[in-house]
Amino acid sequence: MQRSIIKNYNDLPDILNSSLVAQSLGVGYSTANKIMKSDGFPSFNLKMNGHRFVTRVDFIAWIDEQACLAE
Repeated sequence: MQRSIIKNYNDLPDILNSSLVAQSLGVGYSTANKIMKSDGFPSFNLKMNGHRFVTRVDFIAWIDEQACLAE
C-alpha cells in the first residue's frame, strides 16, 4: 500500500477524480477506480467523458463512514 500524500482534507479540491482519490487513500489508480465504481461510494459519472468524480464533502463523509464500520 502506498502512503497518502494528502495531509489535510482542506488540501483537496471541491471535486476529486480517481487519481486524487488514489492519492488520498494511498492506493493505486486501478484500485481507486474499483472503489469509485463500488456500491455505496458516492461518485458520479460525467456522460461526456465517462470519468467518475466525487465531491470533497461526500468523499470525507464516506471515509468517516468506513472508519465507523471498522470499529
